[in-house]
Amino acid sequence: MKTLIVKKQAINIALVDNEEYISLTDIARYKNRENPKGVIQNWIRNRNTIEFLGIWELIHNPNFKGIEFEAFKKEAGLNSFTLAPQKWIEATNAVGLVSKSGKGGGTYAHRDIAFEIVIKSVSKSGQIKQMQYVTKILKLYYILVSIAFLRLFSLTKKF
Repeated sequence: MKTLIVKKQAINIALVDNEEYISLTDIARYKNRENPKGVIQNWIRNRNTIEFLGIWELIHNPNFKGIEFEAFKKEAGLNSFTLAPQKWIEATNAVGLVSKSGKGGGTYAHRDIAFEIVIKSVSKSGQIKQMQYVTKILKLYYILVSIAFLRLFSLTKKF
């Protein structure tokens, strides 16, 4: 097993059938040290994630159970919908995720899937920062317009 250090966080990489699988648990631990399992479950229950996982499995896994995938896809997005990695793996015969319970366990994803998760997370974080920046600019613009309006109003009042 290899270990990668990213932002002072150790991320384990395991070889499964000569393919690299990256620890989602370690990545999630960076986001929530106390409950990485919750981060993973929130990610996997997302409709876009399920669609990505399903497409990846259809391409790479001849034994993938597409009918079960369609059932999960229909439920995704509902507030009552929950999905754990082990349930996904068992129901669909997925090979893109590997999940083990107990000490030394965790959830690992094929590097393609892990990269997708990281890219989406970084992208979403970047979008939030951009929105915060735009909000600050709009507030500043609003203040400047208000000042200009008040000055104009005070000038017209003098006449």
